[in-house]
Amino acid sequence: MSDDSDRLNEIWQKSRHGAWASRGFRFQDAATALIAVRLWQGAFTNARIVPEGLDDIAVEYPNGTALFQAKSKSPSAKPFSAGDLARFNAELKTRSERYENSGVAIIATGLLLERLPTSEPRASIGQDFQVVLSD
Repeated sequence: MSDDSDRLNEIWQKSRHGAWASRGFRFQDAATALIAVRLWQGAFTNARIVPEGLDDIAVEYPNGTALFQAKSKSPSAKPFSAGDLARFNAELKTRSERYENSGVAIIATGLLLERLPTSEPRASIGQDFQVVLSD
């Protein structure tokens, strides 16, 4: 009986990828909506939002583009680590350099995190940009 339960559990776990991915999509939508509200409030002048543009979220200004990655973690998962943040920032840097080499001016990059790492000190993320959205 245990073998059957184990197999069923394994099948169930493998079928959850879509459900887990949808959490990230919902968070990205919420982060984009937050930026849209801030834009509407006048926080960003002469800017427009491009969801799923050059990155998860791009905010285009007359003088260049700010790129943002939205990262979600369920409360039951381990928090983001310093290594995760370093990897995310390195990936953003690589993409922004590729865009700049193609003639796109990147004026800022940032991570929009659902949860900050609990064991890491709060620090500037990306180019002096930090946003935390909570559940």
